[in-house]
Amino acid sequence: TTTTTTDLNNSSASAVWLSVPDAFRKRIGRHLNASQCKAIETACQNKGITLLQGPPGTGKTRTVLHLMNAFHISKTLTNYQALAKTMHARFCARAARTRQQPPQQPQAPAQAHAHASTFGGYSLQDVLHDVTQQSLHHRLHE
Repeated sequence: TTTTTTDLNNSSASAVWLSVPDAFRKRIGRHLNASQCKAIETACQNKGITLLQGPPGTGKTRTVLHLMNAFHISKTLTNYQALAKTMHARFCARAARTRQQPPQQPQAPAQAHAHASTFGGYSLQDVLHDVTQQSLHHRLHE
């Protein structure tokens, strides 16, 4: 399999390969030959068009499937990390606001149990709502 990369925008390296986990890199090393692994690495490291060529039966389709998987994993991890940072920032801001509020009166046992799943006024429902909204926002703006 021969790989040729053409950068139409004269831009530099792509960040895709940097966000591909080591476990995936090891996996492709076990399932593909050295030429196929190099083709995936080259395509993920460079922006532009990558041409994969070779005679029948050399694994071009298998290489493209693993390449698409690498792109998907990279995009998913990047989105997850951005979401986690946003959620952490929101959680910290909410906890800081809660610490600044004056202490509340002690609650009756039934009320205390009802709020057992909150921390700093940030309930599990709040977290799930924020995750859903953030996920929807990313889908709409991709």
